[in-house]
Amino acid sequence: MGRYADMDGDLQRLPEGFQRIGYDADTSVYTFSGPDGKTYESEPGNRFGKLWPVGEPRPQRSDADIEAANAAIDEDNESALRTMLPFALLILVFMILVFKLAVMRFKSVRARPVRQRSRRDSVESFLKPEKGRVDSFVQVEKNKEYD
Repeated sequence: MGRYADMDGDLQRLPEGFQRIGYDADTSVYTFSGPDGKTYESEPGNRFGKLWPVGEPRPQRSDADIEAANAAIDEDNESALRTMLPFALLILVFMILVFKLAVMRFKSVRARPVRQRSRRDSVESFLKPEKGRVDSFVQVEKNKEYD
């Protein structure tokens, strides 16, 4: 249930004696009957608001009114941009750091010399005992043979 559920009906929103009698979907205009028997129309797109008698010309908006509305829209756009700017800055800094770390990682991997080893080198180094170690497997085996 909405916050202002008690103000959703026509009885609460319309002036005394007014009743909604129709809606034109093509023009988005509501039609109302007044207490004096005349019919009234709302502004296009507005369910409630100013009501104008049918058949009478509505006052046109002046250039100053239109400029004021456009200025308000521009101000809202600038306000939204100012609100989003800190988040965009955080995302930009994060992306720069990720890129910088990726480049540093790539350079460090590339800078290390890669020693090409053949299969024979790896087998020989596995079988060869380490120099200077008395307890190597080969030395122990040789000692067993002579004992």
